[in-house]
Amino acid sequence: PPVPQACEETGSAFYMGGPIWSAPIHHQGFVDSLLNLIHAQKESFGAYEKIHSILTVVQEELKDAPLYVSLHDMCKTVKCTPPAAN
Repeated sequence: PPVPQACEETGSAFYMGGPIWSAPIHHQGFVDSLLNLIHAQKESFGAYEKIHSILTVVQEELKDAPLYVSLHDMCKTVKCTPPAAN
């Protein structure tokens, strides 16, 4: 739906983000096969630990929550205190 130029409550301008891709961005079977391949040929990959860690993160990515963020982790990244949970 169309969005007005300003918020009706505060009069502030809206800042739009996007586009947002809400479907899975990785093919799980392909990631699984890559992990199996690099594990079987571990000695062939000089950067095995790095490759393995990246593929593991991809493999564990939440498939049904594309916009999930951890507020605590985000605050840690920008070095600020998270708001109280009350």
